[in-house]
Amino acid sequence: MRILTLLIAGALATACASGPGALVDQSVSAAGGQSKLEVVKSYHVGAEGSMGGAAFTTLAHYRAPGDLSWSMEMKGMKHDLWVVGDDVFVAAAGATPETAGPAYVQKGKARESLRHQAIVRDTLIRPDRLLADDVVLGNAHSVKIDGQNLPAVEARIGGSDPVTYVFDADTRLIRRVSYRAYSPDWAEVVSFVMDASDYQPVDGIQVARRVRSTIGDGDQQMTWEENVNDIRWNPDMPEWVFTIPETAPEISVSVRRFEAGQVVVHDYVGGYETIGIGLEKVKSWIESNNGKNLGSLSLLYRSPPNTEDWNKSVTRIQVPAQFDAMPAKGDIWIGKTAAFEFAFVPYSGPASNAHTMFGHVTTWIGESDYRVAGPMRILYTEMSEDGTCKAEVGCPVRATN
Repeated sequence: MRILTLLIAGALATACASGPGALVDQSVSAAGGQSKLEVVKSYHVGAEGSMGGAAFTTLAHYRAPGDLSWSMEMKGMKHDLWVVGDDVFVAAAGATPETAGPAYVQKGKARESLRHQAIVRDTLIRPDRLLADDVVLGNAHSVKIDGQNLPAVEARIGGSDPVTYVFDADTRLIRRVSYRAYSPDWAEVVSFVMDASDYQPVDGIQVARRVRSTIGDGDQQMTWEENVNDIRWNPDMPEWVFTIPETAPEISVSVRRFEAGQVVVHDYVGGYETIGIGLEKVKSWIESNNGKNLGSLSLLYRSPPNTEDWNKSVTRIQVPAQFDAMPAKGDIWIGKTAAFEFAFVPYSGPASNAHTMFGHVTTWIGESDYRVAGPMRILYTEMSEDGTCKAEVGCPVRATN
């Protein structure tokens, strides 16, 4: 135990002796040196990755001093993000016009969070950004990763909350970036972690070819991996790349109360795109037990998708129903729901695209006197055989005053 204590103390002493500025200088030098990094005014990054067993591709364009144009395609859906100056714009759309999704301007805390995320991700490519005048470095310390004490430093970028940079013990390249910040997806403060590895030189600049990202805390996490397969320094970028689309019309968020009641409950295990199988199972169960449907179908996304295997994600299906005799309990059962306040936006379109409206609600919650009080919920008021629907998309909320 005494030897272990001495080793830990030695690691801390080494980190502190290096000093925060020295650690950053060493990382910049390891990445290729200030002279190479400072001539990079823009860059293009293409990557492939996986989340929950589903493949995706991303394409990002960065431009100093912090502009970003980013897109992601996965499972037939395309998501876009623009961070240009003080403006932040998000759009989600399907592969065809028939599956078009919403687009909306980010405001308040959501806007600041996305701007901050773009800046932090940029420092992973450009560590010399940590030498800028608007960056305040904290004390050097040590962080344990995989049983190894590694040198680390905190940085406040442009007045932000502290971001912790952990460096490889030998190379001094960035190993991990972590911080806590407001998340537009959760509408609360959560952990952000990026683990970088497999550094390779691109025209003399070291680039992490593999990045594993995690957002959230405890069992409420989303994790994905990216493998960078294309990076170009100072490429030709037409101005339209950073041109934010026309502002989408304002979509109002409403809050209404649901009273307690009896519902048929089924926890469906499977990918989101296969939930229809669970819906049909519940419908058949109600009919076989001589039940009467009393209201709209509701889906509760109980947690973020299982990011190891999307097919293990759990979605709770609830349908208000009445029975003359109480059916036996199995994997479908009769339960009761407590009363709750529901913040939602209306949706009309392909049922598979309804969840893309959730960002409207969380953005609104972040600037309101409400806080999230339960998982995302989709209340289907109409379902058509052609796969379209009318729905209310949102989540339970509670007032903070």
